[in-house]
Amino acid sequence: MEEAIKKLHNLFFKGALKNKQVAQDLLLCYLPAQLCKRINFETLKPTDKSFVRQHLREFHSDIIYTCLIDGKPSYIYFIIEYQSDKEELMAFRKFQYNVALMEDHLTQGHKKLPLIINCCIYHGKKAPYPYSVDIYDCFEIPELARKEMFQSFKLIDLTIMSEENLKKHGTASLVEMLFKYRLSRSYFNVIKRVIELGLLQAAISHLGDSYLEHVLEYVLNVGEDTTHVVEDILSLLKKALPAKEKVIMKFAEQLRQQGVKTGRQRGIEQERRAIAKKMLKQGFKVETIAQVTRLSQEQLKKLK
Repeated sequence: MEEAIKKLHNLFFKGALKNKQVAQDLLLCYLPAQLCKRINFETLKPTDKSFVRQHLREFHSDIIYTCLIDGKPSYIYFIIEYQSDKEELMAFRKFQYNVALMEDHLTQGHKKLPLIINCCIYHGKKAPYPYSVDIYDCFEIPELARKEMFQSFKLIDLTIMSEENLKKHGTASLVEMLFKYRLSRSYFNVIKRVIELGLLQAAISHLGDSYLEHVLEYVLNVGEDTTHVVEDILSLLKKALPAKEKVIMKFAEQLRQQGVKTGRQRGIEQERRAIAKKMLKQGFKVETIAQVTRLSQEQLKKLK
């Protein structure tokens, strides 16, 4: 019985708020007069959108209007809440719904985020509304969240940072240098430079063999270096880190074995494709070719 009554409340409120005049009168009553002047109420239009998650629909529902504010596409987001004792993070829920609405707005081809005006209509058991409407109060450390959250993010722009500054960043200097020059076609000069600056040696001395292997895997796989250049890089590394020669050579051997295995796999793949092409020309069914070559039907469609 209680659930049925909740549904009636919900249907009534949603039906009422979908009436443009009711929505407009509510906004004129509760929004600041200066803000109302910037809303073009003639453009106010209800949508069929809803971003309330399924498991939260027993606590609240939503009505969303589109409108123009200062001539720009914007939204009025009404949340109807009727069981707040189970939803103390309503400010966070509102934020989630707003993000979902902004994502939806961008998928429509817009290049900028829209303004969203939020209104929550509460008619729950506890009076007055028992929880904060401030999203910062949803955090474990509200005062620090207010200072740090949703501010301009800290930008670390490696493209304009000098090597002299990067050298001062401890063990982070090596990864910053590698990222700074990641577009280099050959990593030989990059490795030579980080060795000259002592960044490679310092990082490995602090972080050990596992980090060295991590660096090797990145450097030897990400560049467009020839086999000859790779050998030169390995020679540089061995000279810079003589105590780590065994680790370097072991990794190099693993890399070679991996290359051989990859080459074999590519050869097998090419052979399968060649057989598939011949069978396609001869009119074999796609299902039969897939069984023989072990290629997927999607791969075979592309070969067609």
